[in-house]
Amino acid sequence: MNDSLLEVVSAFRSEIEDPELEARIGAAERASERFAGAAEATQATVRTTIAANAPLVAGVRASSERGPWFVVAGGDPTLAAAQDEVAIIERLFGIANARIILRQGSYRTVVPSSDYEQAQQIRERLEERRPDAYLVRQNTWCGELESRDGFAECTQI
Repeated sequence: MNDSLLEVVSAFRSEIEDPELEARIGAAERASERFAGAAEATQATVRTTIAANAPLVAGVRASSERGPWFVVAGGDPTLAAAQDEVAIIERLFGIANARIILRQGSYRTVVPSSDYEQAQQIRERLEERRPDAYLVRQNTWCGELESRDGFAECTQI
């Protein structure tokens, strides 16, 4: 029984004259107490498990956030258009380390970051101009970069 029902039953208990009904109510109350105890024990176990696993979860999160990261701010069909985008990002946002990477036939404007939180902050700033900006982990987005004249080429995806 839940506590509200238990209160109602207790309020009318003195008026119950049927011994069989009285016995059933008593059994229900005892079962309710056992369930409440079991629920509290389960909750305590869950709290203990969560607390015990917190360092592991934090380690996995930190590991998943290790960089280097790229904030991809756009893709252009020509190197000249991508160079314009890099200049605009520097002028409007003061971000001087934007670079161009040729990936799958598109000149991508990216801002490298070694830190996930910093990359998130950069992405949020760039969303003002590029709402479609997104984060990628450099080594999974582009396995190998080769320097070219004015850009880098992703040679292994």
